[in-house]
Amino acid sequence: MSVRIEPVNRFNWEACAALKPSNEQLQFIPSNLYTIAQSKYENLDLYALYLDNFPIGMGAIGVFSKVHWISRIMIDHKYQNLGYGSTFLKLLLEIISNDRLAHEIRTAIHPQNLNAQKLFKNYGFKLLGEMEDGELIFHKRI
Repeated sequence: MSVRIEPVNRFNWEACAALKPSNEQLQFIPSNLYTIAQSKYENLDLYALYLDNFPIGMGAIGVFSKVHWISRIMIDHKYQNLGYGSTFLKLLLEIISNDRLAHEIRTAIHPQNLNAQKLFKNYGFKLLGEMEDGELIFHKRI
């Protein structure tokens, strides 16, 4: 099985919108449909994580005040706990690292989302010590 990342576009957005997190994670992340709509009005680039020819996850990257943000990362409930979240984060970080203007990456994580906190810490993110909209801000310099 091959894993790859592709931009969300007019051919795959509906499949991405249909992806759902686990019931436990519904409180931590808005729907993919919301994220797709948000990307049309905010500076977000959307990416789908594919397993072979099927999207199994969706993520969003934005640049705000010269800081790159990973605004969303989600894996469909059927594919969670199999390492795909880590693979997806690694691929998103590679995209950001290829931007010569990138110097810092941030993400906002719900305080109770311990799995997401662990994932980002495993990739070198540190707690910035700020709260934004009730979420913890983690950052990494590149």
